[in-house]
Amino acid sequence: MSTTSPKKRQTPNSLRKYLIKIAQEIKPIFWDVKNINELSAEALLERLINYGTIKEWRKIYRYPDKDALKSVYVRIASKKRLNLRPQFKVFWDKLLMNDE
Repeated sequence: MSTTSPKKRQTPNSLRKYLIKIAQEIKPIFWDVKNINELSAEALLERLINYGTIKEWRKIYRYPDKDALKSVYVRIASKKRLNLRPQFKVFWDKLLMNDE
């Protein structure tokens, strides 16, 4: 019988799969996307942050590998052309960067 540690490091694709699962529950915010499964973790997270509700945000934050979540968020937030709403960026900055 094998047990998995709650701190087990997720694979890079695990976050993407987790975000796809959340996105499939709220397809209306992905109205312009033919196949959600083809989106990157960055595209999924950006759209979920901008157009999701607190319910989806809670699901995102419950993802066990906070380092992977932070890594994807930092890639989104550090782009020259930032597509996150300013108030949401402030919220997620505080949430993820102060979680250490």
